[in-house]
Amino acid sequence: MDTEKLLIRCLNDKHYRDTIDRRIDGIVDLIDRGYDSKSIVKNAGRHAGGEISFLIEIARSRVQTRGKFSRSNRLWLDTYTARYSTPEAVARYRAQRISGETILDIGSGGGIQDIFFSESNTVRGLERDRIRYLESQINAEVYGAKNLEFVNLEWTGSESNGSNLQNTLVFSDPLREPGSKERELNDLVPSPADIIVNYSGKTEKFAFDVPPQIRRNKLGIDAETEYISLNGSLNRLTLYCGPLKSAESSAVILPEGIRVSGKYETPNFQHTEKVLEFIELPDPSLIYAGLVNQVKNFGDFEILGEDKRRIVLTSASLPEEHFPGKIYRNIAVCLGDQIQEKLIEIRAGKIYPRFEIQPEEYYEMKNRFEATASGEKEIFIFRVGSGYVLTEREAYRR
Repeated sequence: MDTEKLLIRCLNDKHYRDTIDRRIDGIVDLIDRGYDSKSIVKNAGRHAGGEISFLIEIARSRVQTRGKFSRSNRLWLDTYTARYSTPEAVARYRAQRISGETILDIGSGGGIQDIFFSESNTVRGLERDRIRYLESQINAEVYGAKNLEFVNLEWTGSESNGSNLQNTLVFSDPLREPGSKERELNDLVPSPADIIVNYSGKTEKFAFDVPPQIRRNKLGIDAETEYISLNGSLNRLTLYCGPLKSAESSAVILPEGIRVSGKYETPNFQHTEKVLEFIELPDPSLIYAGLVNQVKNFGDFEILGEDKRRIVLTSASLPEEHFPGKIYRNIAVCLGDQIQEKLIEIRAGKIYPRFEIQPEEYYEMKNRFEATASGEKEIFIFRVGSGYVLTEREAYRR
């Protein structure tokens, strides 16, 4: 059975879908046990069927999205949508910020963001890919979504796609085409600029999910830039245009639910080479949003250094509660040839370098130091000037 027919039957026959889901469960179990695709096909034998490659792809997506979606074991996502679909925690946050609207989503993919939008809005999602359109319908059923319609339609921008757009909020998480070395808005399909031009005069409400690595000076759109981090890593950049814009820049830290907004500024701290009692790493969303100076509301900090991924601050006292980032307590300062001895002395266990370093060097350093570590402490190592600081995580005071 070809992929389209399989998905249509899954939509129309719940018993059949349950049977297919159980087959996928079996493939997931084989993946967890280390089987590769060739071995999985061989294991299936004559019962494999022509759809086995597609089912393996769905199974791998379910494995990859554990922790990303609460119902990952029943979602239907291909390799691309598993990678790029909005994480559930982010989708829920956006549905709280955007509510009471009529939403047109251009390029709805696997449907995840629209499923959560539909909890507080009326949503119509357009998806040009036939398979993803069918998958999104199944996913909507998995979550029991209401107030939601998916349409299999190529967006051309020359029509309103059969809907009255007056006061409609147009949302888009455009396709990321592979191959470009540096992300730009014009690389996205469809381009946010094209969407704004085509719907200008019909609505002023636009929101776009774009790659957070795009440089601010290359956005070219008058919009609030909202950077979202999830579990300490930068995850999303949402552009809010027209009446949706509430600030120049904003940062959202999930799952803590912290939101900071204001004007984009470059870091403005006094520099020092003296390591104090604590080291702080402001959340990456603050750094990208140009709001890192706002951590001054939580204590007195000086800057020890910065690289492409982080800004390292230090303070003499523990920051006030709800500090938007990670806090570490200084245990020891030493030179490079003293690290191993110090790690043994403080009974280190797991080691985590926290400075700019090539991946292969990171793991070589980590493995070398952990080979002689016999303790249980998790130690985070920062490089400051020609020396190193050994630290422990300080628990958030929440």
